[in-house]
Amino acid sequence: MSKEEILELINAGFAPELIELEFNVPIEKINKYIKQEEKRKEEAKKLKPTKTEASPTVTKKEKTNNLDILRKNYNKLTSTHTSESESTYQPLTEEEQAKANTIIKNLQNNLKSIKQMQASQRKEKRQTLSQMIAELKVFFQSPKSIDQLHQIRAIFQSTELENLAISRDDKINLKLTKTRKNIDEELSLLIEQMANQTNDLDELNALYKKIPLAIHGNNTLLANSTRTKLESKMTQLRTAKTMYNIRNNISPEIEDLLRSISDNTFDLEVARKTIAKEAQRRVDNSPKTTFAIPLDRQKRQVEIQISTLISEQGTKYPITNPGLAINNLMQLFSERDKENSFRRVIENLNSQRKYDEAKELCSKYIVKRSFDSEEPSMSKTARSLYRNVILTQIGNMIMDQVRKPSNREEDTTFMNLLEEKMSKERITPAQIVIDITPGGKKIYLKDIWYTNTRMQK
Repeated sequence: MSKEEILELINAGFAPELIELEFNVPIEKINKYIKQEEKRKEEAKKLKPTKTEASPTVTKKEKTNNLDILRKNYNKLTSTHTSESESTYQPLTEEEQAKANTIIKNLQNNLKSIKQMQASQRKEKRQTLSQMIAELKVFFQSPKSIDQLHQIRAIFQSTELENLAISRDDKINLKLTKTRKNIDEELSLLIEQMANQTNDLDELNALYKKIPLAIHGNNTLLANSTRTKLESKMTQLRTAKTMYNIRNNISPEIEDLLRSISDNTFDLEVARKTIAKEAQRRVDNSPKTTFAIPLDRQKRQVEIQISTLISEQGTKYPITNPGLAINNLMQLFSERDKENSFRRVIENLNSQRKYDEAKELCSKYIVKRSFDSEEPSMSKTARSLYRNVILTQIGNMIMDQVRKPSNREEDTTFMNLLEEKMSKERITPAQIVIDITPGGKKIYLKDIWYTNTRMQK
C-alpha cells in the first residue's frame, strides 16, 4: 500500500490501527508517514507565511449576513453529498435494448463478411470496416448496457479488422485504433456511472471485473481512472463496514471494560482476561471458512474497538482522570511510549467538549522549541493535538451557530469574533473540519465560506 493511499485513508478519518489491521501495514510505517506529512505541512507554512490562505478581513459594516451565506452553502453542499451517488444511467427500455441489439447484429454480420472475403479483397474489407465505424457512432448516441458494449468491444478487437489501409495516406488503421479507444472509454464511463449509484460491495466487485483490460499493452486513461476509483470506493466501504461494527457491535463485557477506564475502576488483569475472552467468542461465532479471522487478529480487533470507542465516545465513556487513564491504556496495550495513549485521552476530552482541560493537558507536555536542539517526539504530538483541539472547538462552534435560526445581530457578532480568532491563531478556512458526510468525507469551512465563488454559482 502506497504512502499516498495511506494518507488518503487517514485524511478520510480512518484510524491508523484499523489501517494496520485491514491492510497489514506496520503501525510504525503508518505513524512515520503521518509525522512526515505533518512536518511537510508545517514547513510549507514557514516557507509561505504571507501567502497562506489569508484569514478573511473583518468587515465592520456588513451589508449582508455572511453567516446566512454559510447556512445556505452548507445546506446546498450537504444536499449535493446526499445525492452524489445518483448517476445519469437509467436501465434500458425494451425498445432501446432492441435498437442496440439490432446494431450489434449488423456489426457481427459485417465482421463475418470480412472474415469470408479473400485476402485480395482488401478494398472491400476496408470499405466494410469504414461502414462499421460509421454505424458505431449511431450506437454511441443511443442508450446501451455494459454487456452490449462488451459485445461491441469483442467485434472491434478482431484481428481481421487490422492493417486494411490501401495506401500510405489511408488513415483507416488509425481510425480503428481510435474507435477501440472510444469503446473502452464509453465502457469505463458507463461502469463508473453505475458504480456511483450503489454501495453494495458485491455489485461493485462485479462492475470492477467488467472494466476493460489492456489489450496489446494498451489501455485508456479513463479505464485506469475508473479502476482506481472503484478500488478506492470498495476499500472505503470495507473499512466503513468494519468501523460500523467496531462502533455498534459492543458486548456487555467490553462495555464494562470501557467504563472502568473512564471511571477509574480499571483492573489490568480483568481487562486482559476480558479481551482474550471476547476474541475467543468472536472466533467461535465466526463461520469456519478459509477467510476466517484467526484468534490473534480477533484480539487486535477488540483492542482497536476499545481504543476507537474511548477516543470518539467521550460523552458515553467520559474520562475524569486523564493521567490515570493514560497509564491504564499504556499497560493495556503494552505501549512503550505515551503518545498513542495520550492521543486517545485528548480525543476523549475533545469529544466531551472539554477543550480547556484538553489544552491544559497538552501544554504540560509541550517543550519550548530551540534552535540548537530537536523537539522531543512527545512534545510534537502534544503541540499537534493542541492545535487539533482548537480546530475542533472552532468547527463545533461554527456548526452550532449554523444550525441556529438566522439572527443578524448575533450572526454578525459571531462572525466578527470568529474571524478575529482565526486571524489571531493564524487559522484558515481550509484547516477547520465542520462536519462529516454519511460516506465519511470531511466538510471543511472553506467548502461553505462566504467568499467561495464556486458555491455561489
